[in-house]
Parts: sequence; structure tokens; C-alpha cells
Amino acid sequence: RWVRNSVNHFFGNLADAWAIPNNALALRGKATSDSFKRVAINSTLGVLGLMDVATELDIDRHPADLGLTLSRWGLPAGPYVVLPLLGPRTMVEVVVYPIDWKGNLANHLDNVDLRDFLTVLSFTDLRASYLQADDVVKAGALDPYSFTRDSYIQRRQYLQNDGENQEDSGVQP
Repeated sequence: RWVRNSVNHFFGNLADAWAIPNNALALRGKATSDSFKRVAINSTLGVLGLMDVATELDIDRHPADLGLTLSRWGLPAGPYVVLPLLGPRTMVEVVVYPIDWKGNLANHLDNVDLRDFLTVLSFTDLRASYLQADDVVKAGALDPYSFTRDSYIQRRQYLQNDGENQEDSGVQP
């Protein structure tokens, strides 16, 4: 369990690093500041992000990717799709995925073996999180596809609007 949590924290720290420029481009000052603090603290005191010290210090996580940034600037998210290996996405997320991929610091390592290992580990971590969510879906959903789609769209809308409830997310089912 400790190893799984450490892997999840490590990739969360890398995601927080990519959230810094995305939050800045979305003009989210507090989110940018919190993301910077999280990366600085977790990369040092948290031993390269293997431990999430920033959460223990009550520094909020503000996930952001290029799809959310563009949505904050008014670009509609487009239809909901499910990609093999990557799972649920909106069409904007699919289009900007290569840029988000480049934004992941692990993809800039010169050591090809280490970079490939981290890529496989990242997909394994992502898949493990989907398996946990799958248990929730199976336990409570009459229509698993609709439940997953609606949950995903609501989560993206929540992230886009900083937790404020908005009517239209721009996502087309």
C-alpha cells in the first residue's frame, strides 16, 4: 500500500508541476501559488514527491491541464469520448493531449530506460485509479456508461469553475 501511495504521490507531484503554467495561463493566482508551493515542498521535504507533505500542511491541490485552461478561456470542451488506455476525455483534451504529454517532466528525461519505466508506471497508476472507480460504478450505477460520463463531465466542470456550480460546461454527451 505504501508503494502504491508513493507512486501516486510522485505522479501527482509531476501533475502539480504542469498545473503551475496552466493555472497561470488561466489567471488563477491562488491556484498558481498553491501549485508552486506544493511542488517545492513535495519535491524537497516529500523526497521527489514520494510523500505528499503539502497536503498535510493544508496546501490545496488545484489540478489543471491545457484542456481546462482553454475551457476557462471560453473554448467549449466538445463531446465526451473514451480512449483505450487513457480512459475518459473531452474532445479538447484529446486534441491537446500531445501538449499535455510534453508538459509532463518525466517525458523530458534523457535516460530512455528510465523514461520508459516511468511511462509504464504512470499508465499502471492511472489504470489502478480507474479500477477503484470501477468498483464504485458497479456498486451504484444502473447505466455504467452514463454514470461515468456524467461524473467525468461534472468533475471537469467543477475544476474549470473552481468549485462554483455553473449551468453549461460546454461538453456534449
